[in-house]
Amino acid sequence: MFKRFSFLVLGGLFFCQTAIADNGWRWTVTPYLWGSDIDYDARVNDRRVGGSVSFSDLVDTLEGALQVHVEGHSPGPWGVFGDLTYISLSDTITTPAGARVDTAADVALIEVGGVYSATEGIDVLFGVRSLGLDTDITATPPGVILSADPSLADALLGVRFSGDLSDRWDYLFRVDVSGGDSEGTWNVLAGAGLNFGAKGNKRALFGYRHMEIETEREGASNIAVELTMSGPLVGVDFAF
Repeated sequence: MFKRFSFLVLGGLFFCQTAIADNGWRWTVTPYLWGSDIDYDARVNDRRVGGSVSFSDLVDTLEGALQVHVEGHSPGPWGVFGDLTYISLSDTITTPAGARVDTAADVALIEVGGVYSATEGIDVLFGVRSLGLDTDITATPPGVILSADPSLADALLGVRFSGDLSDRWDYLFRVDVSGGDSEGTWNVLAGAGLNFGAKGNKRALFGYRHMEIETEREGASNIAVELTMSGPLVGVDFAF
């Protein structure tokens, strides 16, 4: 489900780019890699469980990944953006009792919204952030299959600062918060860019990103989760 939605979001952005390219819009596409470690603290009916997964451990179970940021700016102060982090993981373990447990998970973090350039070097960001997780766990024996498809959507508001450090280097700092289905999410990104290429339309990006997400759901079981993702980020801007 989230894979289809993710590609629809990106496809829509590229369609918009094609439709309005003749109106003076400037676009950048940024494939990137966020080498994030993951820490989680979960509480189920007041019973706490938690853990930490390093980026190297995630790579060992990685089936596929797509991370890309797309942004367009009009000749005026307005623009649009979309950001997708999609990760597919799978793993198989054998318990001490001899049972085989197969786990598959698809994680999608999607941001879609607008940009308003309040002044040179300061942008206001607004939109929607969606987090989805498709999980399937199969234990053999006894042939038990567990599936979960939790998702949440938040309203997003943030600010971004940028400017030149030299003829080729620039800096970027972004902070945002979101809330709605989640109990609260905040995100910080700090980085620097190096412009290169004969036409000056390419830029290498180096930075660090930190995100914290807190959710709580009530029902037959009260489940609260605090998720922290933090790590270095590298990417390349292609401008046109």
